[in-house]
Amino acid sequence: MDDTAPPAEQLISVDAFFAGIDMEIPDTAEYRRLSGVILDHPLVSQMQALDPFSDAYRDLAMRIYFDIRGGEHADFRPERDEKSGGGDIANVFSEVSPWSFRDTGFIAEMLFSWGHILRLLDMNGATGNRVLEYGPGSGQILLTLARSGCEAYAVDIDAASLESVATQARLMDLTVHTERAVFGEGFEGQRFDAIIFFEAFHHAADFQALSQRLQERLEPGGRVIFCGEPIVPQAAGSVPYPWGPRLDGLSSFCIRRFGWMELGFTRAFFMEMLRANGWRAEHHPFPACPRAEAFVARIMTSEEQRGQFEIDLRREAPGVYLAPEEWNHSEGTHRWTIAHGATVPLLKPRDAVVDLTLTVANYLPVDKQVRIACGDVSADTVLHPGETRDIELAGCTADRLVVEADLHLVSEVIPGSGDMRRLGISVQQLVSVPSDAK
Repeated sequence: MDDTAPPAEQLISVDAFFAGIDMEIPDTAEYRRLSGVILDHPLVSQMQALDPFSDAYRDLAMRIYFDIRGGEHADFRPERDEKSGGGDIANVFSEVSPWSFRDTGFIAEMLFSWGHILRLLDMNGATGNRVLEYGPGSGQILLTLARSGCEAYAVDIDAASLESVATQARLMDLTVHTERAVFGEGFEGQRFDAIIFFEAFHHAADFQALSQRLQERLEPGGRVIFCGEPIVPQAAGSVPYPWGPRLDGLSSFCIRRFGWMELGFTRAFFMEMLRANGWRAEHHPFPACPRAEAFVARIMTSEEQRGQFEIDLRREAPGVYLAPEEWNHSEGTHRWTIAHGATVPLLKPRDAVVDLTLTVANYLPVDKQVRIACGDVSADTVLHPGETRDIELAGCTADRLVVEADLHLVSEVIPGSGDMRRLGISVQQLVSVPSDAK
């Protein structure tokens, strides 16, 4: 289970939380109430001071998991701990998720999410595309793909979930191949055009090893789609650190009740983790439904592993997260900064040293003082009205570029325009090359 938009958060200790609830499966109202409760754990502050890629950090994260879980187990084993907890299903069409919740709003979120995944797959089933989903749940995505002509494959550690998917496929006269295995495994020796994780990747305790293993499961040019995962804009609330067990009441209930691994990630850490393990990841927001937010990962080329990439900020979806309070929407030929400092995440591995070229333009009738900075490397320039310029930075090691420019109220610098926007500088594209490539 995953967070929906929760009510105002309520902090509570682990012991007090579990003393105050029963352990029955929650209905929709209880589902949403639990999402608004945040557990207060004393190890959080220690984790916030550590490198999230370190062994010490991981050890603390697992201590929090076991504190919430309670009981006699001192290890995490997917074969034991990731069972669905469901019993026999009387009707495999109406008594499986999301239909069983009897909540049209929740069902709508799922439909938005599935639609976003299908759009990002962008497959013509007639070509025999092979799609593998890990942790398919009730199998609704795979059943849709099978109906569309794709070859659909399901891998789950939970036999009951696989049986439900197989039963639905049989009754619909469809073929969905199923195999019981852990994430990263199943259908030995086979490769796939796409791999899907929908509300599933966060159940992987060793997600870095999994991200490496996935590269061996894709056909050339294949991709992994992550959707519906608890990846938050910044560390706060149920995910108060770069990654770790989610501390909302609903996730904590699932950890205690079933033993499930219920991790959460910040967006910055998730993207950095993928880059560190050889993936180029693009972020695809879905403002109308946060659950449907997605990330598409492709295996980096050798050049990309060294830090070569381009980000076209003229695109509405440039493939990186641009904070809406810092950036205006694309205008086709450029994108304005709307904060004094606007950040562009870099699509490079952690240890890559790169040279950056940022193309900017000044479309306002005033001079613009512009500064760009990547860590401790920076450059300053002045753009006159109507001027376009490439600004270069060499030897960059940080993971983001900050673009700074004074903001001007358009209606003041262009009298009579009626344009009440406060705009900085317009940006077109960012190009990165390895520092030793020149």
